[in-house]
Amino acid sequence: MFNHRHQKNKYFFVVIILLLVIIGLLIFLIVTGGKNSEKQTKSSSKTTQTTKISKESLKTIPQTMSSQQNSSTRLNERNYTESEKRAITNEFLLWASKRAEIGGMAVTTRFFDHGASGKGDWYALTPDWQAILVQRQDSSRQNSYPIQALGGVTFYTSKDGTLGRSDKVMTSALAAGYNEVADLGKPIIKYLLGDDGEIYEYNSSGSFTDGFYEMDDKGNRQENGRPIQTFTLSADTAAKKELQRILLQYNRK
Repeated sequence: MFNHRHQKNKYFFVVIILLLVIIGLLIFLIVTGGKNSEKQTKSSSKTTQTTKISKESLKTIPQTMSSQQNSSTRLNERNYTESEKRAITNEFLLWASKRAEIGGMAVTTRFFDHGASGKGDWYALTPDWQAILVQRQDSSRQNSYPIQALGGVTFYTSKDGTLGRSDKVMTSALAAGYNEVADLGKPIIKYLLGDDGEIYEYNSSGSFTDGFYEMDDKGNRQENGRPIQTFTLSADTAAKKELQRILLQYNRK
């Protein structure tokens, strides 16, 4: 009887010890498994972060190079011949004519004209008062201009309903300005085509010379004593895009 009880107790203790060993092993596996999972997560996080940085770097490098190329290659670094200026203006006019038709307007390349004058160059002003060369008159005095106008167009509403390109204003008297062909009660808008690829815009009162100034015979600016009339950077992004498309053809040569 005593031996039987003794054997039972012995088996009971063995079972308890085995259970404790199993529980200990389970705890050990859980703890070490958690640490390994944490290490793998950190490693995965680092790998993901590195991948993101690499992708961002790959995106940034071409953009940076492109930005540097764009800033170093300015459109107005080259000089345009008079024949090139006429060709650029005429090509822009083809686009402007279609645009005018859609808007119920007429368009002409007679954006500027003047009568008898001195020897000074004619120029326009940007919003920050930089001079845009419009017409060189004094070839002996090579004034430096940050921007040169390659040409221009004027949009207006025709009195007789003409849409698109119109040459009727070409025969208008200088003193009359746009009055003979345009409805002066509606906008008359001049576009200057800058060699920097920008469109400069001016709301005309109907005169061929409004928005423009003439240098004195010594090459000095002389807008003083007159109401300052400046062109604005046009918000017409389609016109700017078209001008730049045209200019790129000449800048690839």
